[in-house]
Amino acid sequence: MLIWSNAMASIRKPFLFAAIGLTLIVTAGMGVYFAQDLLPGNLQAMLNGTRPKQHDSKKKETKKEIVAELEPFAVNLAGPGLSRYLRLVLRVSLQEEEDKQRIKEAATQIRDSLLMLLTSKRADELLTVEGKTQLRGEVVGEINKAAGKELVKAVYFKDFLIQ
Repeated sequence: MLIWSNAMASIRKPFLFAAIGLTLIVTAGMGVYFAQDLLPGNLQAMLNGTRPKQHDSKKKETKKEIVAELEPFAVNLAGPGLSRYLRLVLRVSLQEEEDKQRIKEAATQIRDSLLMLLTSKRADELLTVEGKTQLRGEVVGEINKAAGKELVKAVYFKDFLIQ
């Protein structure tokens, strides 16, 4: 019996090491399988055997907004009663960098169109949010019409004061 137990002990050790090794490999594999949802995209793609996503630097680069500021406006508003004044400073968001030069070239026509538009407004119209929003749209239209091209995407009020 002693011989049999020595023989079994020499056979058990390799089986024991193989069983422990196999258990470790299976446990690690299961850990990776269940943790895939928690892994970042590139590491997960590598584990799946696919190529990690390459970030396109052109897409990641955010396009800076092109903005030009117009000269301040100070106009009398329309309406009966006491004279009301509007002081307005506008910034315009442009399509392209070259449009800044086009705005400068058409500055006289743009200013004239905007003066005509602003002096036709009443104070009570411009005191509401809806009135200011409508004015923004009208200013975009007037500038684009005066410039002869769709230059302006949006208008921002830098200073808006009714007195």
